[in-house]
Amino acid sequence: RFNMVSNIFLIYLFMTAISYFWLDYVLAVEQIPGRDSARSRFLMLLPFLLSTAALILNYLLAPDMLFDEQLDTRPLFGVYLAAVPDLYLLLILFYTIRRARSEKNPSEKRSQLFIGLLPLMCLIGGLVQQFWYPYLPIFCSVSIILMMSFYIRSVQDQVSLDPLTGLNNRGQLIRYFSQRGNHRTEDRQTVVAMMDVDRFKSINDTFGHAEGDHALVLIAEALRKA
Repeated sequence: RFNMVSNIFLIYLFMTAISYFWLDYVLAVEQIPGRDSARSRFLMLLPFLLSTAALILNYLLAPDMLFDEQLDTRPLFGVYLAAVPDLYLLLILFYTIRRARSEKNPSEKRSQLFIGLLPLMCLIGGLVQQFWYPYLPIFCSVSIILMMSFYIRSVQDQVSLDPLTGLNNRGQLIRYFSQRGNHRTEDRQTVVAMMDVDRFKSINDTFGHAEGDHALVLIAEALRKA
């Protein structure tokens, strides 16, 4: 009995920890100011602390509300199991959709939507586990796969894209030509076009570098559309 109950509690802790660290990672990638302050950390941990305390008290005072005689979980344990992870995932979803709506850079907008859709997949996995396969780690597996996908995508963007314009950077250009050189075909040619922005220095000198950056973003959007 003890081993069965402890395994179920470990599933609860694992699901909550995955969603908490995912929220923490998204806040780090998004560079949210003040996320490392003691107050922010406490507020992030508060739902987990309250839920865990309530779950332990519930088990000590009225375990039959959580488990039946065969140690199958009752619906109330499913509420504990899903409440905190779903809260963390919904916070990520709400924040990223809000950012995507206000974002003008198409690359950043796609990135925000990608981050926001990942929690939906986790929520679906959690619901499937809760109602159909309660003893299979579906939520944990989906979360880990999607977290790795998000991590790989963010690293690729940092390595390949210019952070201001979202266009491919010089490293990506070198990788592209290296791959093209390895897959050369007789009937195709590669053309390189060089561009110069006329009077760009005057924008910086007259209106400041912030306006110069804005001009580069507009040029990048025009190139992307073309």
